[in-house]
Amino acid sequence: MGKGNHETTPPMVTPQRRETVAQLVVPARSRRLRSPWWGWGPLAGSVVALIPALPISLLLSLVALLAVLLTDDSAPHRRLTLRLVVGWIALQAIVMLVGGALWSSFHLTLPKPLRYDQRHRHPESKETSSAKKTTYLLILILTTASILWAGSPTSHGYTTTGCRWGTKSPTISTRNVHGTYNSALYSARSNINARTPVTLNTTYEGALWWAWDGSYGSSGWEGISSWSCRSGKVTGANSRVNETYLAGAPSGQIKVVWLHELSHVFGLGHVNSKKRVMYTSASEAYRNGVRSLTSDEIAGYRNLY
Repeated sequence: MGKGNHETTPPMVTPQRRETVAQLVVPARSRRLRSPWWGWGPLAGSVVALIPALPISLLLSLVALLAVLLTDDSAPHRRLTLRLVVGWIALQAIVMLVGGALWSSFHLTLPKPLRYDQRHRHPESKETSSAKKTTYLLILILTTASILWAGSPTSHGYTTTGCRWGTKSPTISTRNVHGTYNSALYSARSNINARTPVTLNTTYEGALWWAWDGSYGSSGWEGISSWSCRSGKVTGANSRVNETYLAGAPSGQIKVVWLHELSHVFGLGHVNSKKRVMYTSASEAYRNGVRSLTSDEIAGYRNLY
């Protein structure tokens, strides 16, 4: 038997085979365009990762806003926290409106493998995934912190009226205050001068600020103050105590009423704690042990002056 020639016959190339071969020989199309962001590395990924995180951030911020609105009006940081949260919500809304195109541009130009038979989007890069997780965690921490900070009890619980003296040493006329009410007024003045940055002067002559005592009937108030305000500064004021409610009251109680009224004109508002001079009823504060300015009022004076 003779030896035959053994020639190798090339295998038949089917359409499926051609597709497989085509996938292996297209290196020029195997990657997406080089991203203009990529030179920034992880920083770019971290910044752009904020965009898809914003909806969750916005939702948490709205929860924070609701929580702050439900806190006590006398909470020391309530007003500042409200401004910060509202500002943060506004910033997020702006970024969501203008940031979509930025995120899409970055995402579509990431240098990731691209196969022609790809059916699903490739998983995001480790850098972007890590940046998202970090972003969500920071948002949660900041939201929780803002709620706790706004409502936390601290030694600086006071509110302000939005108007104060433009000087640290205003003068009040005591011409219309008599007897026990006058001595209680001077005790209140001494307490203010000793514990705060201001110096309250007194005169028997005319002044921009007048003090009065009298029987004003069942008016509903034991003490009241009124003032004129221009550009956030007091230009004139009157402080009165009502003998109808304070007749026979101890001098210490009248002193607390004067402290309350004088502090109003200096710029302090009401608080909800009965153990503070600026509680809505000074006599009730006295019955709860208040005898002079507390740390809260002192902090308020120091902040204003």
